[in-house]
Amino acid sequence: MHKQKLALELYDDGKSLLEKYNKEKNKSDAEAAIQKFSEAITCLQSAPANDKGSTHAKYHADRGNAFMAIGHYQKAMYDFGTAIRFDDKNPQYYANRGNCMMMLNQINDALAEF
Repeated sequence: MHKQKLALELYDDGKSLLEKYNKEKNKSDAEAAIQKFSEAITCLQSAPANDKGSTHAKYHADRGNAFMAIGHYQKAMYDFGTAIRFDDKNPQYYANRGNCMMMLNQINDALAEF
């Protein structure tokens, strides 16, 4: 349970930093959010399995959002793909991955996501 609690704390820190980035557009906030999300994902991977699928999906999707915010579309696309593997019922993950594909000029692939 300790690992899950730490993962949640790191995730919450990452969410706060990403929200701060969205308000102030300071790239270092988004980069710090990516670091927090990455640490949370690492903690979650070593935690006991308790609904880890949807939690993993959420953590990867939010790290993808942070990557997308600073223009790292390939990395964001990877994270959205991972989120989809954990939770293939969330349409926002597909839309975000499609938006990354659009930014990378992968128009046909992007259209398939929508």
